[in-house]
Amino acid sequence: MKNSFFIIISLVFIMNIGCTDQTAEKNANLTESAIIQEALDTISEATEKSTEGKTFEEIGTDLMNSETIWGIKIGKTKDEVIKLIGYPDDKSTAEEWGSDGQIHQTWKYFDKNFELNLVGPENADQTVFSIYLVAPSDLKTSRKIGIGSSFSDVNSKYANEIDKSQSSEFSLVAGSPFAGIMFMFENKKLISIFIGASAE
Repeated sequence: MKNSFFIIISLVFIMNIGCTDQTAEKNANLTESAIIQEALDTISEATEKSTEGKTFEEIGTDLMNSETIWGIKIGKTKDEVIKLIGYPDDKSTAEEWGSDGQIHQTWKYFDKNFELNLVGPENADQTVFSIYLVAPSDLKTSRKIGIGSSFSDVNSKYANEIDKSQSSEFSLVAGSPFAGIMFMFENKKLISIFIGASAE
């Protein structure tokens, strides 16, 4: 009986080692896409818990009202922009957009690869309508996310606001396409940030 007991214990030990080896091998073989999908699933679970009672568009509007790059956020006046970061290197011709019937103008800051879209008549009270940052640039959001940040960094900093249904391994949408932040990736590294309405 004693010998049988030790044989059973030995078999259980060997089986556990085998299972551990298989688990390690499985984890080692996870593809980057699988890891990202797991991250998106985590985002979805966190979002369900933290965004109860709010639509993603409302969440995105909150982000637009709070998130900054280079001290600039949506709604800042042109005078506030100039005071904070100076005059732009280039301005587009102010023109009316058919999508909203408002006058829009793009301001470009070449050294930082930073663009602002302002709304309102050029000689009147223009305000920031959208913000765009593209590589290369050393600017960051108020949550310390910038060009070159990893997918997982962005995922963790904005997990509670990301809409999984609008996201993929190439982009993360915090809020909604109608109001929020769009993060674009290449080789799992952040290459651009857009704050505003990316869809009408």
